[in-house]
Amino acid sequence: MDDFCPPFLEISEIKKKVEDFRSRFPRCNKFPIDMEALLEQDLQISIQPIKRLRSAILTDSFISSDFRTLYVDEYEYMNDYFENKLRFSFAHEISHLVLHAELYRHQGFNDIESYIAFQMTKSEKAYSRYEKQANMFAVNLLIPTNELIKVLAQKKNRLKSSSDPLIRIRSEEYLNDLVKREAADYFGVSDDQTLSYFIANEKIIF
Repeated sequence: MDDFCPPFLEISEIKKKVEDFRSRFPRCNKFPIDMEALLEQDLQISIQPIKRLRSAILTDSFISSDFRTLYVDEYEYMNDYFENKLRFSFAHEISHLVLHAELYRHQGFNDIESYIAFQMTKSEKAYSRYEKQANMFAVNLLIPTNELIKVLAQKKNRLKSSSDPLIRIRSEEYLNDLVKREAADYFGVSDDQTLSYFIANEKIIF
């Protein structure tokens, strides 16, 4: 048995944990979610930028096993271009607190070296399960399905009722792409990655 492998969770279980978390923190109902305020004010987790973190661990952030500090690549943190990307990364790290706290707290990593050592102890199965569960939690936290359906419908209706002749002659596919871009801005996520994947995965038709 892999001692570091988190237990299997159904998607419905992860979604339930997301909604339980959302109900505890009203900030999660205003979009895009202010992840820095959620971390530092609500969860009392400090954000610590580190130079060249990505080059050291091949990812932009990680959270310490005591859940007191979230380390983030300094260049990306200081660059507005990465704002939406880091919003997802921060939600991903919060998911480890919600889903994997018991496993994390026994590992004792709070710097780059000990974090790398922790990663080296994971089997491929354990790593995959950690990351898939964390990604599922993050995307559902940032983009609640019911809110997404409402936003997509509102933005689609607005475009279809537009008096702009250039909009009115466009194809349905073109309009859908515009709607997704506007919805991505609303939630503060990446259109071509996070939002499009979520729409497809949830089988949302708009």
